[in-house]
Amino acid sequence: MPRRPRPTVEELVARFDQIPGVREHREGAEARRLQKEQEYTRLEAPMLAEIAALGFMVTSLWEIVNNPAPLPPAFVEALLAWLPRFDVDRLKEGVVRCLTAACEPFDGRPLVDCYNHTRDEGLKWAILNTVACAHPHSIDDWLEEIRDTTAGDTLQRISRAAPDGRDR
Repeated sequence: MPRRPRPTVEELVARFDQIPGVREHREGAEARRLQKEQEYTRLEAPMLAEIAALGFMVTSLWEIVNNPAPLPPAFVEALLAWLPRFDVDRLKEGVVRCLTAACEPFDGRPLVDCYNHTRDEGLKWAILNTVACAHPHSIDDWLEEIRDTTAGDTLQRISRAAPDGRDR
């Protein structure tokens, strides 16, 4: 007996949308996502204006994350100053991810403070990743403190996979 051809993604979505309430739910979810994105854009605008005043033109945090280039110290200092000013973990995560591209080591204490005051596991992982990639200074006590914890183990694993492969 010959096999029926597999349906395309478009055909599956069309079938799924015929189920009562599915299309409305999907459209509502998309509207909520767009609303959040607009809110994030509004919240990051003052930081981007400050960065622009330093001579760096970017349209969003995620532009920096997705197109990494070595970030000069002035740019890094602006990002670090904004890290505690954001109340939204998604924006903090964007700042932290940008810092992986710092061209020079920077004071990592704002990262430690952020790590110690969040419950968001994604943000914590991003902080550990940034520590492994950017090698910030002034956090040796914290590194020693977390060495025998799950965070320390995660940091060791990330460090081995980091571009220069140095263990922390």
